[in-house]
Amino acid sequence: MHPGHAQESSRSAPRIDVVRSWTHSRVRADGVHVEITRRQLLGAGLGLAGSGLMGVGHDGPAAFSLLQTAVGRRVTSGRTVTARYTRRVRRRSLLVAVVSRLSRRTLAATVGQVSDDQGNHWLQAVEFFTDGHFGVDIWYCEAAGGGNRPTVTGKCLNYPVLPGTDGMRMTVLEYSGARGFQLCDQICQARITGSTATATTNFDLVSNDELAITAIVGDMSSAIAPSGWNSRLADVTQGCYIADTLSSGGSSAGSSLSAVWTGLSGARAGAAVLATFVPRGVSSRSRRLVQSSYTDSAILPAGRGHARWTSQTYPVNPGPGNTLVAFMNGSIYHPRIDCGSVIEVTDSAGGHWYKAGESGVDDHTGINISCWICPSAVGGPTALTAMFSNASQQLACLLLEFANLPAHLKVRSVIRRSFGGDNPHLATGTPVSAADIAFAYRTSIYVLPQGPGSPAWKQMMSDTTGANALMMLDTPAGDVTASWSGSVVKGTLDILLIALSADGN
Repeated sequence: MHPGHAQESSRSAPRIDVVRSWTHSRVRADGVHVEITRRQLLGAGLGLAGSGLMGVGHDGPAAFSLLQTAVGRRVTSGRTVTARYTRRVRRRSLLVAVVSRLSRRTLAATVGQVSDDQGNHWLQAVEFFTDGHFGVDIWYCEAAGGGNRPTVTGKCLNYPVLPGTDGMRMTVLEYSGARGFQLCDQICQARITGSTATATTNFDLVSNDELAITAIVGDMSSAIAPSGWNSRLADVTQGCYIADTLSSGGSSAGSSLSAVWTGLSGARAGAAVLATFVPRGVSSRSRRLVQSSYTDSAILPAGRGHARWTSQTYPVNPGPGNTLVAFMNGSIYHPRIDCGSVIEVTDSAGGHWYKAGESGVDDHTGINISCWICPSAVGGPTALTAMFSNASQQLACLLLEFANLPAHLKVRSVIRRSFGGDNPHLATGTPVSAADIAFAYRTSIYVLPQGPGSPAWKQMMSDTTGANALMMLDTPAGDVTASWSGSVVKGTLDILLIALSADGN
């Protein structure tokens, strides 16, 4: 419970139906109806093996199993939401957090960071906000430390300031059956406009037997989970419903996956998301994204801006020697737009940063995205200090930590587009080598929906009210093209594409 957050008393507790794992089938909390069925326990034939009731052969297919689900307090003000696991989590479990967001008027800020009190690393899988009122976020931790009951905390962006959140709640889930890293495979964002909603992965699955999680948030009074899927949550107060399938199928690789929600009683608007996870990811020695955190500060009043801004701290202290990347933007907005430029970045741990590129001055919308890189993190608590060329009224900052990237990265190509009303595909122009690295970032006033425009890209961050970041950690040889799904709904796009290679390549 955080200061300024309202919660519902037990006398007015909302109706929440939660399907828990079999070991908790008799637990009953105020306002929570717990139900278990044989089909849900079996989890499409995999749940018994994953729960330890049946042995899993070492040469058999991976089997996902839901171990536990917990629902946090509903908050009706502020920018923070929490939930705590009811039991100790197992070591190397896949942890998932789903946040529903409501707004009475136009916007409820995106969850830009998820962390816990056990030092686990969290990443955003997918988020979506639509129709001015409904938002949903899915975050995940690929390998829990285990042994404790983490309290998971989500923090929303500080922009927009108003109207803010009218209601938020976090649901956390724990799954066994996954190994390795870079587990998130495919995602989907879809709008709800009636009594049915279909969320289909942007691209084909890369693996068989993937775990898939879908969530919807809207103005419906009830919902029926996709056929063959397991209903995991029905939160009528938030209009939030969660379902999963523990296996996409033994021959699902190379095909798309759809989650079809039906029976959305009274639905006129809402958001639907889908995220899938492979049972076997890359090894800890592979190139991988370790953690991310995004913040977008409130805009200061005219004349109150300043040149020096300090970012949020990395949620977990970066590993010494890992590569740190930051995307930053700021501007003077009043009395006239002057976006300026970030001219220097330092950090509290003593790391050395250099600018890889920027999208260019856009004094129409106040956007000039810049990318900064620290080739070798010092370790310890790490927050960035950005020096602007002007007295910026705002800082938007995406912090990223990567493991196992080349020790010395050279900027190979910087392609940018400043202020345009379309959604072009940007190409490096100069061919890159195989196993180079590429980042792509775009920001605008309002974009719905969005995501990678090709399966070669993986999404690092999405804020559907205006920003998206993609990565390609192992490029093919030749031109690399940055592309996004979705179109510009309002305003304009500023885009930055950067290709990096190992120094000397």
